[in-house]
Amino acid sequence: MGAPVITVPQAQPIAARPRCEALYDTELYRGFSAVTLYPFFSNNQNFIDPSGASNKSLLDTNMLESGQLPRGHYFRWFGLQSYLSLRSFIPMTAAAIEGKRQLMDSAFASILLGPTPYLYVPFTQVHAGTGLNGPLSTGQAGLTVGDTQIGWGLCCCGKDMTVPAQGKKPTPQGVKLVRVPRVPIEFAETENFVINLNVPQKAALPANIFVTLNMLGVYLKPLAA
Repeated sequence: MGAPVITVPQAQPIAARPRCEALYDTELYRGFSAVTLYPFFSNNQNFIDPSGASNKSLLDTNMLESGQLPRGHYFRWFGLQSYLSLRSFIPMTAAAIEGKRQLMDSAFASILLGPTPYLYVPFTQVHAGTGLNGPLSTGQAGLTVGDTQIGWGLCCCGKDMTVPAQGKKPTPQGVKLVRVPRVPIEFAETENFVINLNVPQKAALPANIFVTLNMLGVYLKPLAA
């Protein structure tokens, strides 16, 4: 897949049911390891850099196959979101929250459609839900830090992945090209894609950070899926 499909989306394939379901995948970032490249959506079984967890579950990913959609599945991609979580590996401390901030500030994502690089984006532009995203501090003795990252449930904030396009529209005078403000990127069955999270200057962060990328869109699956 060398370039995104930028035609007006057609009706869903026969016997497919559209669902407002995102594609999501998770990788485990370990600050003290040597791994600096984390490919998302390329392995739906195991974490690239495991520590205390090796096999992925539905908490981590809903990819049915590694690196592509199964046959008969289609996806229309509208936006990209992120979520950083400590889960139960480490208490909510100032150092842990600072580690999340450092990772957000020092990484960038590269999106590949097939073998072709499509887009590079600083990780700070891949929003997590709505509102503030970062640490808050206070001088109170009982509380030193609070995490203000908000999840996905409130609205559809994220990196906009739609593109301008032209589409064909039947008219009484014949088929005409019309401008379409924004359309989603379309993935067809068995087409390969990957989102790489690059951390070129990796800091020795004292935390295991679970990074989840969420591809916001409309998922078209066969009726039996």
